[in-house]
Amino acid sequence: MRPNRAEVLKEKYQNSVGLPFAKVLPEAEIQSVLDEQGITYRQVLYTLMVVLWSWISQVLDVDSSLNHAVNRVVAWMSLAGLEPPSADTGGYSKARKRLPESIFPPLLQRVAQALHRKVSPEQQRCGRRVKAFDATTVLMSDTKANQAVYPQHSNQKAGCGFPILKLQVWFCVTTGAVLEVAMAPFRVSEWHLCGSSLGGSDGSRCGFSQAPSAPLRFQAGQKIRHWRPHCPVAAPKAMPQSPLV
Repeated sequence: MRPNRAEVLKEKYQNSVGLPFAKVLPEAEIQSVLDEQGITYRQVLYTLMVVLWSWISQVLDVDSSLNHAVNRVVAWMSLAGLEPPSADTGGYSKARKRLPESIFPPLLQRVAQALHRKVSPEQQRCGRRVKAFDATTVLMSDTKANQAVYPQHSNQKAGCGFPILKLQVWFCVTTGAVLEVAMAPFRVSEWHLCGSSLGGSDGSRCGFSQAPSAPLRFQAGQKIRHWRPHCPVAAPKAMPQSPLV
């Protein structure tokens, strides 16, 4: 049996030291996005780059504590020959709150495009870029603002439930890269989100979108047909590897 690529990558990441996402999101790429948006920052220990790298690691780590995130920063600086910072988590915690959310969509797009450039024509399906979508729900903090946009289930009494957000992503089947993210109340159907966030045929569209305001344009009684490829099935070629591998 062939090893699961995702599990292999996950294992390599868990065994990594320091901030491995510094290779996936180079400092120059992040700085380019910051320059485009006119965002400046002070040259302190926890710069936007360091906070972003450590925060992504914190989200994916089995141990997602602040202590473990700071320990990764300490190890990364030690390997770089720099004086390691204090193990106190206060500085990182404050810097994480200052991380601007506006930088995520363009960074997402840059990563997806960089991976797509490594895909050869032989790795595509009938010369086309195949995309897929999937959705899940996420419980959010129980605040008035969240309840107003992403209300809890109607079966639950007020104060006894949490806001529920439906999160849907379009991703490239070949590279696995996320192309677009859509967020909406959990009652919104996946087909609704699918139609509102569908990227262009060239894969150029990529980013974040909020709850759609218009339904899909299906006529009453219209059936959805399953697409079947009209091309011979060829053996899959090797996929481009992540910088973490």
